[in-house]
Order: sequence, then structure tokens, then C-alpha cells
Amino acid sequence: MTIQLTLPADVERRVCEIAARRGLSAEAWAVRALEEGLSREQRLDEFRRRLGNAADIAEFFAVSNEMEDEDLDDYDLMAALNANRLAAGERPLYPTTAEK
Repeated sequence: MTIQLTLPADVERRVCEIAARRGLSAEAWAVRALEEGLSREQRLDEFRRRLGNAADIAEFFAVSNEMEDEDLDDYDLMAALNANRLAAGERPLYPTTAEK
């Protein structure tokens, strides 16, 4: 499959610099970066699905303990718990920045 992308000049420059440092063509590095990003997204989607289907808190923590540290970078447990409680019509468990 061929996909044609138009990159902003600064992004193109960074791609070329990183690829050169790694001894790769810009295209080879971009393909590798996309594959790694997609793989991470697939792992995160699977963990989100498993966390959402956890039958109890023990299973929730068992699944969360399997996650790699880098997979947690963008996950805010307190925000997720608050969102879950708000969806159930309950008050937030943790105060938001506006409530502090």
C-alpha cells in the first residue's frame, strides 16, 4: 500500500535527522515509527478492553499490573475513576483542580 503524506517542514526535518542518526532512510524510519505507534495503540486498546471487562477489583489490578510503564504515560486513573462515578450519577471520588 502506498500512502502519500505532506509533512510540515519542521516535521520533515526532524524525521530526516532522526533517520540519519540511525542510519536509515527517512521512509524506512517513518515506517518503523508508524509500526511502533500502531503496536502501542493496539496494546493500549487491548488493555482498555480488559480493564473495562474486569469482573472485580482484583482482576482490574491483575490486568493493570501487566501493563508496561510506558503504556501508562497517558492514563490518568483518578480521572477515569471520576468519569466512571459521574457516569453513574455519583459525585467524583477525587476533587478536580477547580474544586481544590
